[in-house]
Amino acid sequence: MAEYSPHEAYRVLKKGGFFFEYNLGPEANKEIMEFFPERIERENFFFPHNAKGWKREVCEKLVDAGFSVESIEDYKEKERYKNVEELMGLIEMVPLVKDFDRIKDREAVETLAKRYWSKKGIQITWHYYILTARRF
Repeated sequence: MAEYSPHEAYRVLKKGGFFFEYNLGPEANKEIMEFFPERIERENFFFPHNAKGWKREVCEKLVDAGFSVESIEDYKEKERYKNVEELMGLIEMVPLVKDFDRIKDREAVETLAKRYWSKKGIQITWHYYILTARRF
């Protein structure tokens, strides 16, 4: 998740200006978290303090800065990966797992792939949200 200062965003926007945030939701890549819980690159995931109240948590920081939150919508879908190699590419590219090693971690990724395999490929949750706020 990209870090930003809600107070600075509020300061630089004109009155009536809109602020938009597009970011990961708490269920993004949950399948990968399941298999590598101790090695997750925490800065590339969203860990709310309260899983059920995560939207409120996201909005509070903007409200505290003076914004009026107009909407927060979340979207979930399944990304599909053709094979283990393609999935390992995702894990490395982002990066999602600390010290990921294609050779040492292959067995875990193959197990993950078997568990989340469908006819359309290996299914990994893609969860993101779009928040709209306004400065009055």
